Amino acid sequence: MKIEMQKLKASFYIKADKENNDGLAMIYCKTEINDTTCTFSTGLMAEPEKWKKLKQYRLSRNEHEIKIRNEINELHVNMEKAVKSA
Repeated sequence: MKIEMQKLKASFYIKADKENNDGLAMIYCKTEINDTTCTFSTGLMAEPEKWKKLKQYRLSRNEHEIKIRNEINELHVNMEKAVKSA
């Protein structure tokens, strides 16, 4: 019996060319599990210039940006749990 571990890769990005009227852009997630890819919207919005400058909000000290970063981290953890339990 051969058991193969599933490998998850996830990257988060924004489409800066699709800003809304408030200057915010949707944050997307591109996942790859083994050889299957899926891209979806996270439902979260970010300021494109700050997103780049603050390395996807990792360096942010702004409360709202930290909240978004925490939500992204939680999403990633939940995806990893789902892959491990599959």
